[in-house]
Amino acid sequence: MLQINQFKGSAAKSASFEQPLELLLSCHEKIIHFSSALVKIIIAVQKEGWNEQ
Repeated sequence: MLQINQFKGSAAKSASFEQPLELLLSCHEKIIHFSSALVKIIIAVQKEGWNEQ
């Protein structure tokens, strides 16, 4: 079964326009998280085939 963890970024709590570098870091953490989730999905589909999950 494919398991993808919920995003819990370290910079997400302090990200605001007053702190633009933290905002950028938070965005990049989200991109990395969702990109890795896509890789997990691709691997699972190749291994197990397409299913409802």
